[in-house]
Amino acid sequence: MRTFSFSASLDVRDYDRVSDTVLGIARKWLETMPPTETVQTLEKIIFTLHHWALAAAPGRIPVNAQQASDFAAKLLWSRNPEVLLQAMEQWMNDLFLLIDPDRQKGQIMNRAKKYIRDHIQEPITLEQLGHVTFTSRSHLSRLFRRRTGQTFIEYLTDLRMEKAKKLLAEPGIKIYEVAEQLGYQDWKHFSRTFKDRTGYGPAEYRSNLHISEPE
Repeated sequence: MRTFSFSASLDVRDYDRVSDTVLGIARKWLETMPPTETVQTLEKIIFTLHHWALAAAPGRIPVNAQQASDFAAKLLWSRNPEVLLQAMEQWMNDLFLLIDPDRQKGQIMNRAKKYIRDHIQEPITLEQLGHVTFTSRSHLSRLFRRRTGQTFIEYLTDLRMEKAKKLLAEPGIKIYEVAEQLGYQDWKHFSRTFKDRTGYGPAEYRSNLHISEPE
């Protein structure tokens, strides 16, 4: 295992890197070693993380060594590699949340941003995001302001306009098609928004790139 990377990531509390490292290597182990050996190695990692967590957040970790051992034993019965990896990921996530409760806020925003990127071509509301992230509309609204410095609408609009610039640079796609691909049901609304944000209408922006509007 990449001990330095693993230890260094723990030292700076880069939990995502720790999780990615453990899961990535565990996946390789599962492909090359018997499941029993993989679980035994993961058990060592579990105890390493548990010991580190106790030192990092004294009194905040309710899981004792026996419970950590019991969890490792349960992994042994996971015949499905994906189930094993998911269980390990969830265990690490729960542990890191105990150490750093604010991490959950970052995870909520990450899920919200991912949903926006994956559904940029659809109308998106704050209510929808709240449902996806299991968060109230008001709390999510506050998180957007705190984490991005923008309202939800401002963040969504900026993301769409950046995507619009890329699409408008592609010959062969019409302005109304760009609008549709970005979740706008009215291309005129899209055009007004684009001009408000960039100072140019879509056709003018495209003309500046020396790209003509397709017939």
